[in-house]
Amino acid sequence: MKFGRNYYKHQIAEWADAYMNYAALKRLCKESTASTNLQELAARCLSAIDTVHQFYGDNFITLLLKLRSKSGLSYDVNAGYTGYFHSYGLNNVELQHQKASFMELVAEFDKLRWYGRVNSDGFRKIICKIRSLGTNGVHIAVQVENTLCRLEFATQAQCLGVLGNLHKVIALITQAQQNLQKEPLKAQDSFCIQLAKVNPSIPALPFFRVVENNDSLELGKLIDDTCKGDLVFSRREFLQVLFQCSARCSYHSWVDVLISRAISQDAVVVIESCLRYIIAELCWSTSIAQQAKPSSYGTCLSLLTYMLDHLLARKLDILYKQDHLGRIPLHYACECDSAEVCGIILKSMKAWEEFDAGDTISAILLKDMQSRSPIQVSVLGGYLEVTKTLIHFEGCNPCSDLDILRPELLLLAIRSNFTETVAFLLNSDLDVNCSDALGQTPLYLAAQSGNETLISLLLRYDPAVDRPESTKNWTPLVIASLAGFTNIAQDLLGHGANIEHRDHAGWTAIDHASYRGHIPLAKVLSKAATELSHKQAAKLQHQLKTSSKRNLLARGQPRRTVSTTESSVVVNLGSLDSSNPTPAVCLSPHLIENPSIIHPKSLFSLGVSMVGTTNPTYTIPLPLLEDATNKPWTFTTIEPMNAKLLFEVFRNRSANTEGRELVGRGMALLDSYKRSHATKRESLCRDFTVPILSTMGLEYIGAVIFSFIISTPLVLPNTPLINTEALWSENGPSKIVGHRGLGQNLLPATRLQIGENSIQSYLSAVHLGASYVELDVQLTKDHIPVIYHDFLVSETGIDSPMYTVTHEQFMHIDNEQSDQRLSAVPCCEAETEYSKTPLSRKVRTLSVNANDGVETKAFMARVKHTFDFNSRGCKGNTRGDFIHDTFLTFEQLLRNLPPSIALNIELKYPMLSEATVDWNMDPFFIEANFFTDTILLCLSKYISTRAVLLSSFSPEICIMLARKQFRWPVVFGTDSGNWQPTDVRATNLQEAVSFVKKWELDGLVLASEPFVLAPQLVGFVKGKGMVCATYGALNDEVEGATIQAMAGVDIIIANNVRLVSETLAAIGHKQENT
Repeated sequence: MKFGRNYYKHQIAEWADAYMNYAALKRLCKESTASTNLQELAARCLSAIDTVHQFYGDNFITLLLKLRSKSGLSYDVNAGYTGYFHSYGLNNVELQHQKASFMELVAEFDKLRWYGRVNSDGFRKIICKIRSLGTNGVHIAVQVENTLCRLEFATQAQCLGVLGNLHKVIALITQAQQNLQKEPLKAQDSFCIQLAKVNPSIPALPFFRVVENNDSLELGKLIDDTCKGDLVFSRREFLQVLFQCSARCSYHSWVDVLISRAISQDAVVVIESCLRYIIAELCWSTSIAQQAKPSSYGTCLSLLTYMLDHLLARKLDILYKQDHLGRIPLHYACECDSAEVCGIILKSMKAWEEFDAGDTISAILLKDMQSRSPIQVSVLGGYLEVTKTLIHFEGCNPCSDLDILRPELLLLAIRSNFTETVAFLLNSDLDVNCSDALGQTPLYLAAQSGNETLISLLLRYDPAVDRPESTKNWTPLVIASLAGFTNIAQDLLGHGANIEHRDHAGWTAIDHASYRGHIPLAKVLSKAATELSHKQAAKLQHQLKTSSKRNLLARGQPRRTVSTTESSVVVNLGSLDSSNPTPAVCLSPHLIENPSIIHPKSLFSLGVSMVGTTNPTYTIPLPLLEDATNKPWTFTTIEPMNAKLLFEVFRNRSANTEGRELVGRGMALLDSYKRSHATKRESLCRDFTVPILSTMGLEYIGAVIFSFIISTPLVLPNTPLINTEALWSENGPSKIVGHRGLGQNLLPATRLQIGENSIQSYLSAVHLGASYVELDVQLTKDHIPVIYHDFLVSETGIDSPMYTVTHEQFMHIDNEQSDQRLSAVPCCEAETEYSKTPLSRKVRTLSVNANDGVETKAFMARVKHTFDFNSRGCKGNTRGDFIHDTFLTFEQLLRNLPPSIALNIELKYPMLSEATVDWNMDPFFIEANFFTDTILLCLSKYISTRAVLLSSFSPEICIMLARKQFRWPVVFGTDSGNWQPTDVRATNLQEAVSFVKKWELDGLVLASEPFVLAPQLVGFVKGKGMVCATYGALNDEVEGATIQAMAGVDIIIANNVRLVSETLAAIGHKQENT
């Protein structure tokens, strides 16, 4: 999940148009079914693969040409280097230049490899989606996968091989630099060695004396004598050594001599090389001293000017001549971020126009073999001054070609988040509504990135705020809303953005914001869309009760497989705690062979397996490009106490398993993570770290963060499957469920408030119109299931978690609040009276007692200092504030409540943030397996024929309920984004839907805001075969209940049962009369 949403973040800005159109292929998969002809889908996938392969191949060849030109080495993709890089004889400056060149190549090859990796991951995700489309889908998936696996951009074997060899060369240069520090090389020796490499017989000392004396006349004679002799050597290499020497010494007089000799020896290419060398020298000088330029900069700049003037005088056209990479000198000047050098070159190029040698504008727009023009190079690098120099050069009059290119530059600058460049380009009178190949406008790209500064800049130029991109029909407002960028959404609304615009899926910006848990933003959008939710609900009412119902899966039927012998070990890579920013895999920097690698982790992969079992080994390329929250691995074992997880880190030599080198291992003994706490208790902190040790020297090389739970098997007595029609109706109205009975009790009271989670409250809720009731189950210290909502039993006078209070202590708290005339009655007998005596026949006199006031004051004086009472102002079943009723055990409830009343049983188990932040508790609780097993065994023992719906806000408990039983439906609860728990799985509707789908749960119970703000999300959830239940304050309002009922919510959990019951009855009556 979220791969598509974050796809653009992994893309290289200049190649954005060359990536596979993931969204289009995904949409095509969604529109296809097992019965449709998948040939078009297959053809589109194969065509996309071929396009990416062609782009990758063309750039790979270009980089190989770069490698040959910069290193002087020939390279064969199969055999590697045909010779070794000889660093001997190079001085420290030359070595540094060479090292920088090779590191630049490393970055280029790594960028290309990353392009292949991102596309490869995208295609593999599409293949997984195709495989889910039935038998035909599996066949097509195999065909596409086989094609993908044969291509270099997927295997990357050659690219990794080049990077390996480049690393060796850089290591050689580094070693040479270290040697020079110990034994510095004299200038004379360096010069002589360089000439000796051309031909050892060339008399080097006379040339060096000329260098020392700067004698250009003698230089000319020596060159002529050497070239006229009988020696066999490369004139180009010979002259290149002399040219580079002149450039380092900034000898102007040498330029005339060397240029004339190069022309006479038919070695003009050496002049081109020398010009590039001088430009590189200038740019190197500026890069090593950002604040102050070295003294050599001015002399080198003067040499460049002199050389260009000399070439102009000789009418030797070098500036417009393209090299083997399709580049001209202006490309190199722009690449090195030197506006001053660019200005000198442009001025010289303008002078050449008099001889019709070329056109300056055409040179600025000239694209090399990598499709980069000088102006694009400057924008890509974020070189604002260079960009200004190119566009505002005094000799460059506005022309159509440059005007056409400016929109492309604007899109490029926005993708790269170069705000100053964007501001400059916007002042150049260009089309602010331009778009790329996917129809993405500058405003759309800025909204996607969340850059508020860019949005403000663009809105000044009155862009088309509702212009959608072509793949999904998303507008800037939609993309900002689904990402949760509230300020940007408000800015767009302020400029007239259409809140009711629908994408190809029929979703609005409010739908996207609500679905992804951005509830405050959805409320802002809702205010701008008057009556939109009512219109949606009314429109959907008929649809949700006819066509959508027919598309639902058979909800409530057992879909889960349950093992009674094997334990399940569920492992998530990385932290599930959204407040923990630590990456899933951390690698030591010394593992990275080359610091120029842009994405160093991508050179490695991780293997995860369980030792001593037949479970498969999972291999994951690093880094993870998608959220793996709801993609855990499930291992099975019959010995959970001995479970061991093995983590292995591999260095990738190619993408296949044969090309991997094991570099480190780590092992986790899972049982050891649970031994730090008392028996039947465990930590709520489920993030664990395993150190990775090197296989060579056992030194620390990294760490892996993971979380896990172990679900042990449970054997339950055979009980018949329940009739889910009592819990939700496939074709009928919404069911009303009494929250904690007659509702959550709050002060000040606005309705009749009977003690929460009590028999009297449950009976009253049903009497007032509830279909059934919701209750909360916890375990006491002696492991008795009791009915109680809050995690802290504040009635004790201290902040006591339920697991620290025994059953006897719990019931004693209740007896303190009960009428003393009933204190002699045994608890179970008193509770039996509820089932024997109708509510209307309760004895009136028992509700009033002369001592009540004194006893209540004493009780409340003890409670009022607790954390729970101070934060909430009351307890839900306290005498004095509410009509108190007896506390219950789970067994007493099941025995005494009429079996005709169905139950929504919430297993109260806290998430980490819920315990530590909301309730100020210690971060541990009852062991999850024991907690779940105890409640399920009690339920199965006293279930009779009652319909039961199980629920929990704890993802771990829901997983265990799904793995341990299939008789009772299970729904997962989340707050929909109103409150942000740290567990990622509980943060929003999107995560909840994925979680339910992964674990084959029966549905969701969410805070109702998403469905009230965006009613069509109800149809989305139910269309996936999931039960849709809601709770929250909006359920107690006529408007909120009406919208949900019309939209087709299955279960409305309410506090004001009477109001909601009357509201739904009125809706039903109205429908009958229409």
